[in-house]
Amino acid sequence: MYHHVPGVAMGLWKFFWAVLCRLEPIFDKRAIKIGRSKMFKMFATVMTAFVIQCGRWSPSLAVRSLYLKESRYSAVCRFFDSPFDASRLSSEMARVLAGMGMAHMVNGRVVIIADESINPMEARKQPGVHYEHQESSSNSKRTKVWAQRYGVVAVLCGDPGNLSAVIVDAGIVRGLDALDEWEGQESEPDTVLSARMAVQAAKAIGEPAYLLADRAYLTVAVLDVIAEAKADGTDIEIITRAKSNCAAYQYPEPQPKGKPGPKPKKGGHVKLWDLFPEGELEPTSHHLLWNPDSPAPVHFVLCDDGEHGSTAIATTDPGLDARLAVELYFLRSKIEVAIKTAKEPAGMMACRFWSFSQPRLSHKVADRVDPLASVDGSDAREKIFLKAAAQRRFAVCCAVALAIVQMLCSQFGEQVKQAAMFQRTVPEGPIREEAMMDYLGRSYLELLALETDFELMSIIHPQLNSKFGLSLLDVA
Repeated sequence: MYHHVPGVAMGLWKFFWAVLCRLEPIFDKRAIKIGRSKMFKMFATVMTAFVIQCGRWSPSLAVRSLYLKESRYSAVCRFFDSPFDASRLSSEMARVLAGMGMAHMVNGRVVIIADESINPMEARKQPGVHYEHQESSSNSKRTKVWAQRYGVVAVLCGDPGNLSAVIVDAGIVRGLDALDEWEGQESEPDTVLSARMAVQAAKAIGEPAYLLADRAYLTVAVLDVIAEAKADGTDIEIITRAKSNCAAYQYPEPQPKGKPGPKPKKGGHVKLWDLFPEGELEPTSHHLLWNPDSPAPVHFVLCDDGEHGSTAIATTDPGLDARLAVELYFLRSKIEVAIKTAKEPAGMMACRFWSFSQPRLSHKVADRVDPLASVDGSDAREKIFLKAAAQRRFAVCCAVALAIVQMLCSQFGEQVKQAAMFQRTVPEGPIREEAMMDYLGRSYLELLALETDFELMSIIHPQLNSKFGLSLLDVA
């Protein structure tokens, strides 16, 4: 059954409203040519729909969950076509997390995690798809499939005993190369785009940061992004993984004075496999040159602890402790849990936008032809641009809503566990996001009927009567 504890539900909604008010400057009328209050009211309505429904978000489900009038369905559908800046919204959310003291600090640095995930094609005219390899433990799935590849950036939050990755930014990083070509820009690899999203989050937070990423990010292009960020004043260091058969070089010896010829760029060739400690549990550090063309030297940490096997960690921070580098890297798995939560209960990567100007996709296509390459005409390209931007805004709004739910789990988890008697068993560990969203959905009706003076309710339902309350017949 549903057991209400006085003050718990109202405390949750007041915290939710306080976070939304921190994000209100994003919808400044000087940045967009729409009234600020109107845009922010629709943003608050959509975000409320995100947090009270556990499942894939849709405009019709949002209208039913919030008990809105049918006439507001079109306004909810058009919200993501509004020209607000999704990148600015994600940056402000990262700043809110750090400002509330929820970000986990290591050596005085915020820990940011970057990763990627694919979502199979859901519509035949869906923009931003790419022919992707699909991993499977059996042969029941296709080896390759049309899918969207998302770059996801999260901030590590919580106490040392209860850490979680809070997603602050997400966007398509592969499949939109044709859009860059139409604008005359050079397309960048997906890892570079994800690294730029992480640098943007670190810049918004304003604190030194560590960037945790998998071994696909150990490239010269990503290290160039890190070097550019440092040159611009953003103190960020990357911690990634290298292959055990990776090759590196010693530092070149100083050239004798008076010897003709160019100075050597590298020293002797070294294989990391030969440097692994045998029979030692403590990791060892090696300061080597990973690539002579790299903008910064790479510090390698090698360990073989028997639990994770032979592991080679690469970082641009030469002063980082070897054991701490290994522990930090394996915290990267937190973002995989966050991505799974974002895809299933929240539906962050679900397709909600497609264009008739997009060429029809087919599962029978066996090559890697870009479907956008055949699009011609400025009108068709403009429509695809708008739908790709709408998908980006949808992903960021969903990430922000899920981040607020995770903040509620951290702040009010124990109180909600006592109030959520509708569950068969009360969980022993931290409350999950699905349980919090379920509790918010149940308490929304009570808030709708009783708290008529709450500003959030007056925004969602302008027809609220503060004297007599609101009848559900007036809402439906």
